[in-house]
Amino acid sequence: MKSNSFEPNILKEFEKLPNQFLADLAYLLISPELRHLKMPADQAFSLQLSATELREILKSLHRSPLKENFQHLPLGKYAEELFAYYFRMAENYELLAHNLQLNEEGLTVGEIDFLLFNKRKGQYLHLEVALKYYLKVERDKRPIFLGPSTKDWFARKIDKLHNQQLNLCKDYAHLLPPEFANKQFSTFQLIKGCLFYPYQSWENIEPTYSNAWWLQHQEVESLLSNHGNYRIITDRKDWINPFRLTNLMKKKDCCEKLAQLFLEGQNEVMLVRFNEQKKVIDRGFVMRDGWPN
Repeated sequence: MKSNSFEPNILKEFEKLPNQFLADLAYLLISPELRHLKMPADQAFSLQLSATELREILKSLHRSPLKENFQHLPLGKYAEELFAYYFRMAENYELLAHNLQLNEEGLTVGEIDFLLFNKRKGQYLHLEVALKYYLKVERDKRPIFLGPSTKDWFARKIDKLHNQQLNLCKDYAHLLPPEFANKQFSTFQLIKGCLFYPYQSWENIEPTYSNAWWLQHQEVESLLSNHGNYRIITDRKDWINPFRLTNLMKKKDCCEKLAQLFLEGQNEVMLVRFNEQKKVIDRGFVMRDGWPN
């Protein structure tokens, strides 16, 4: 999509898809890619879907059979299966390999997310995919983006992609299956997800599919309106498409549920705000008090 702002009509079309897997795939396709200053522009992969193209894909998804059950997968692997499904059905791509392990002398030296053939450009692609959610904080008086667990840093993820994962086809060409031995693969990265900014500095920014807010639990009550509706999300797979009109709460019930979750040791909870008419306002992370320490 060329627009990064919320489009209620598109979100309603997601609701009509026959299962949650396809709705999550549609959401991933519409959401913009995350960018980082360390990412070379020529290695950033973009689906570049127009609104018309997305609607055509939604029509085809309505007719798509789906027999697999992906509910057991962790968030990152689930996202990979979403993209694998898309590349299998996309007219412009041929999926050559997915989760291709490279083994040498009995040891796995790496795993390639996707090998693709772009039919429109006649180009072979090595694509690494990631789904990431990073929160902006300050460390040593400089801004950084951390994952909710604080172990994952955006900058470190980019370094790993460029120093290891994107070099697999070049460094271990001899380990590729024979049918790919003489192919020249161009390397790309595709990072989806969302960046979360401290609410105090974010509140005047237009909410989009790829930016949101975060605050600590002790600050959340002042954020909520008595007239609003709220959705609490604890299942990480629902982070992909959190805007469904299910399990909505009013302020009192929302505050009580959040208090219970953090008392039980929750580190983060995604919270979606809807207005009185149940239209999406924005989303954010409510973090445990004291996070990220």
